[in-house]
Amino acid sequence: VETDIPETVEGLTPEWFRHVLGNDARIVEVIDGTCTKVRIASEDGRAMLLKGGFAPHSAAFLPMHLTEMRWYRDIAGCAGLDTPLCNAAIFDPHSGRSAVLLEDLTARGVHFLNALEPLGWRDQAAFVDSLAGFAARWWQSPALEQGGRLDWVIDSYSDEAADYIHHYIAPDSWSRFLSLPRCACLPRRLHDRGAMRAALDFLKERLGAQPITLSHGDTHPGNLYLNPDGSPGFLDAQPRRAPWVKDFAYQLVAALDIEDRRRWERPLLARYLRRLGAAGVPDVPAFEEALLEYRCELPYGLFIFMINESRFQREEINTVCTARFGAAVIDHDSFGLLR
Repeated sequence: VETDIPETVEGLTPEWFRHVLGNDARIVEVIDGTCTKVRIASEDGRAMLLKGGFAPHSAAFLPMHLTEMRWYRDIAGCAGLDTPLCNAAIFDPHSGRSAVLLEDLTARGVHFLNALEPLGWRDQAAFVDSLAGFAARWWQSPALEQGGRLDWVIDSYSDEAADYIHHYIAPDSWSRFLSLPRCACLPRRLHDRGAMRAALDFLKERLGAQPITLSHGDTHPGNLYLNPDGSPGFLDAQPRRAPWVKDFAYQLVAALDIEDRRRWERPLLARYLRRLGAAGVPDVPAFEEALLEYRCELPYGLFIFMINESRFQREEINTVCTARFGAAVIDHDSFGLLR
């Protein structure tokens, strides 16, 4: 749908909903955050969630809102992942603003996850299976190539990502985050800004050395849910062209208790590779090669949660994820490996 999108929640009038939905709707609840979530009820009985930028800070997140809108418009219906049903993908050509009108998953009875409730084996294995099927579906897909249907999907280390990294790894920003509780739990050697900078530069250089697939882009537990039948679901995608290991490592380490991750990461990696082969991927990495890529990938997740603003995730979420990724980086000597 192309139409004007109000800049504030107050602009979401009955007339606006009628134009987008074809019937009247009322606002039930407003949830502030990086994206504003507006829970609505339509006159035909549907419970829905409008996601968009209706706050003063929203102008800074226009690219993120646009990417999510495109995910629901172009990908979600054929992604191979369980995602909320999209009732409308909305774009304002005058302002460049975007929004999506999704089913309200609370009506489906899903269980929303968070990092403070680490997953058990059964649920984690289900997410591994789902991510492997998703990666296999888009493995080396022509849709992701220049001129392809999804050529708008950017690389995981695009200029946008480089600007983000440059901002947060600058000395002043880095020092600010090291003073927070999340970093107090880390061994001191993980405070080394130069080592983190070198690791991220290495991962950027490695991008073209592995087969490319479509990445969800943000598979931490806060973007995951379980359906009543136990099947896994995914929220808040920021799709990227990336190697398979990006989603796998980020989801697994963020979602598991440290001791469980130590016991399960190798059998879960082997399971993921088997699922790739069963789905027809012709060039499935050998286990030792895949384990090497996994070990190299771990500093990325550590960086994300070390510098994640508390307005995006509560400090206790950032702290537990920082601790999990820090332990994984130490266990696998990722910085030493990358040197």
